Order: sequence, then structure tokens, then C-alpha cells
Amino acid sequence: NNLGLLFHRGRGVARDDGEARAWFERAVAAGFEGARVNLGLVCFYGFGGERDVAAAREQWQLAAERGDGRAAALLGSWHYEGAAGSPVDRAEAVRWYAIAAPAGETTAQHRLGLCLLRGDGVDADAAAGVAWLQRAAANGSAQAQRDLALCLQRGTGIAKDDVAARTWLARAAASGDPAAQATVAGLSAQAAAPVRD
Repeated sequence: NNLGLLFHRGRGVARDDGEARAWFERAVAAGFEGARVNLGLVCFYGFGGERDVAAAREQWQLAAERGDGRAAALLGSWHYEGAAGSPVDRAEAVRWYAIAAPAGETTAQHRLGLCLLRGDGVDADAAAGVAWLQRAAANGSAQAQRDLALCLQRGTGIAKDDVAARTWLARAAASGDPAAQATVAGLSAQAAAPVRD
């Protein structure tokens, strides 16, 4: 698996995705479950060979069923976005995100929070949704920081708190979230505007 990563990234060796894919396959064949996610990624994107989305999904499914949070997050995103022409299935996405989120997968935490807030693929539970947004925001997700700021601003699933909302919005902007940057810029322009009679 580590050799596969070196070949894929071109670190210490010339970049060679075919060699990377071969090493990931060897690692999986040798019983190293952690290589399944990487093998799935090279299959999904067609690195080092033909694109094979069915093989990618199979590798992620096997890894996720054995408790790999990253694989569960990838499967959640597959269903959330309708990857590779498959239909969007938010209920299935929620099922996988619910496995990945407690394992610390930030994208899963954020999207599970959004699904719970909106009742998208799951019964709505704003408080639980905000709790997942808080975890994702604390883990550095700029989008979760922005969405948490909106919840705090509106009092959705959490007590309304404009000061905390501005703090999270500023963090999201500093982390590079364009929507948060635009909002912060607009608020700054309002604050700098001269008072009119």
C-alpha cells in the first residue's frame, strides 16, 4: 500500500499509476484491508488502467462493511451525489454517513448534519443535525463552519447566537469558503458605510 502511494504521488520514484495500481492490488491480495480504499480510487478515476467504477464500488463496499470510515464516507458521497450516473439516494447516503461520521470523517459529518437538518433521506432532527455540523466545523470543514453559522444566526436546532454565528462565519471565510468570504465582505461593507440622516 505504501509503495502504491509513493508511485501514485511520484515521491522518491517516477510517478507511475500502473505500478501504483499493481501495488494496491498486491496489498489487498495479501490481506491489507486499508489498501481497498486506494485501489477503489485508482479504479474509479482510471489511474493506471481502465476506469472501472463497479470495481471501485466493490472495494469500498468491502472496506466499509469491515468498518473503514473513509470507505463508508466515499459510499455515502456516491449515493449523495449520484456518482457515475447512478441515481441519487439520500437514504442510502445517510446510512453510510452514519457509519463514517463517528469514525471522524469530516465530509460525512457535514453531510449527515445537512440531511438531518433538512429531513433529506432521514427524519428531520435539527438538534442532531447541528451536533454533526459542530463536529465537522471543529474538524476544520469550512462548509460546515458556514452552515453552523447560519443555524446560529437563525436559531435552527440551536439557540440563536449572533456573536457565535459571526465567529464561525469568520472561520469559514478564513478557511477559504467563497460564500462565507462574500458574506463577511458584505457585512464589513455595511459596517463601514457612513451613517445617513
